[in-house]
Amino acid sequence: MTLILFHNFFMKLKSFIAVFFLLSFAAAAQDWSGEIDLPARLDTMSRSNGAASHFAAIYSIVTVNIEDFIRLLPASQAELMKRLEVSFAGYYLRAVDAYQDGGTIPAEWLNYFTSRGLSHVQMTLLGVNAHINCDIWQALSGIFTAEELKTLRPVYKKCYRFLSPLYAGLYRQAFDAHRKIRQIHFLTFGFGRQYGKLMLKKWRNRQYRLAIYYFEEPEKFSHMKTRVYKKKQRIDRMITRKLK
Repeated sequence: MTLILFHNFFMKLKSFIAVFFLLSFAAAAQDWSGEIDLPARLDTMSRSNGAASHFAAIYSIVTVNIEDFIRLLPASQAELMKRLEVSFAGYYLRAVDAYQDGGTIPAEWLNYFTSRGLSHVQMTLLGVNAHINCDIWQALSGIFTAEELKTLRPVYKKCYRFLSPLYAGLYRQAFDAHRKIRQIHFLTFGFGRQYGKLMLKKWRNRQYRLAIYYFEEPEKFSHMKTRVYKKKQRIDRMITRKLK
């Protein structure tokens, strides 16, 4: 009985840790129409009073770092990552436009734009959850062929390592802002911080596999997509109900 209780406690704690560590990094990758200065638009959105401001605040920081990363790449890799950056951002920006224009908000972003009475951290987490767990595979499969995805894979992974230095600052902000984040930190003896990095890596790799399956293994794609979207909805509920 004791082992069962401990296992149940650990699984709940593991799931709750997952909620926070969506904050780690929202981007790695963005086709929105037209040429745009993405960091500038995100910065402007982050200073507004609208619902889009919460996610835009973290996205603007990450995007500046992605731009720096792209500038260091060889021309062929930089071209691939720039295409991905623009494609990926497009899913968020179209959701913002739909919300502001009274249009149909994409299902992935519905919880973010329709939730009320949530804190800045909760809204940010909803945005990161939607963008990481639903938008990356669409951005990858929407603009690349299966062969191009395989060419992209090494630089896609390298991007994660480049973003890692941002993690400590984001962790500290959430740690200072939320009592439950501090509780998780102490309950796990600080392990939650490292666990979040591992989870982010796992989720991004799963999105890449989804994009590959989209082209090569439709049955696996359908099954995995259903599981991922169910997890996304479950995490959204945890964010809105548990992280007060």
